[in-house]
Amino acid sequence: MSNFAELGRFLFEGIEVFSNIPYRRINDVTVHLDIYKPRNRQGVNKTLVAVHGGGWISGSKEEVLPQLFPFLTQGWSIVNVGYRLGNVALAPAAVEDVRCALRWVFSHASEYQFDPNRIVIIGGSAGGHLATLCSILPNSAGFDLLTETANNENLPELKVAAIINLFGIMDVNDVLLGVNRQDYALMWFGQQPNTQELATKISPINYVRPGLPPILTIHGNQDGLVPHQQAVKLHLKLDELGVSNQLLTIQGAGHGGFSPAQAHLLYQTIQDFLQTHQLW
Repeated sequence: MSNFAELGRFLFEGIEVFSNIPYRRINDVTVHLDIYKPRNRQGVNKTLVAVHGGGWISGSKEEVLPQLFPFLTQGWSIVNVGYRLGNVALAPAAVEDVRCALRWVFSHASEYQFDPNRIVIIGGSAGGHLATLCSILPNSAGFDLLTETANNENLPELKVAAIINLFGIMDVNDVLLGVNRQDYALMWFGQQPNTQELATKISPINYVRPGLPPILTIHGNQDGLVPHQQAVKLHLKLDELGVSNQLLTIQGAGHGGFSPAQAHLLYQTIQDFLQTHQLW
């Protein structure tokens, strides 16, 4: 068990920990997730699925565990998802993995007492992209590659209860091409052909439509890695189509690294948002 997992067990002795559960094996690579759930709780439980950031090329599920402690103290179950990074598999491998992880959560809900009607997903930066995209993709988009050989037709459409997008990339072409181009995006795509077409297919902004789950977006207006305008564009489009959503702009903040006061505002906004939708 990792040091972070041990820390979680030490701080919250009432939490049951399941570490490094394999949820997918693809091209001789196994990807894992961790579960933290209240010990001895009766019945099903509200569940937070967490997706780490790192520009699709770095980061780990263990790194974000301290940020999830406020949810653990409030009785949430946590599913903390790992996925293939760019040095293992280029885009869109991470999308396929997180999509598969979400399906795993729903299909194992009874085993781990997850409430399938109260599954909320959260992610920051690249994790915000993956969390949002994988929750709103229609099956027809073609990213439900659960195994290399399985016939994945007739899968149910995924339906999370809410999405918390922390400064995530909503328009991948914007960070892949032009004035906002970022090295991390170039590294994730590599030298693949038709990168612009693929970037369009994995941009959440292109899947906004009526009937989506509520979406909370939190973004600093001085973010130098993911333009704040992406959050504004998403918010306006969601409003236009009647999707329940909220945008919190943290003034003066960059790409994460929030001050204690800003972090308090972030968590309070998340709690208020989820309470509004009867999910807290």
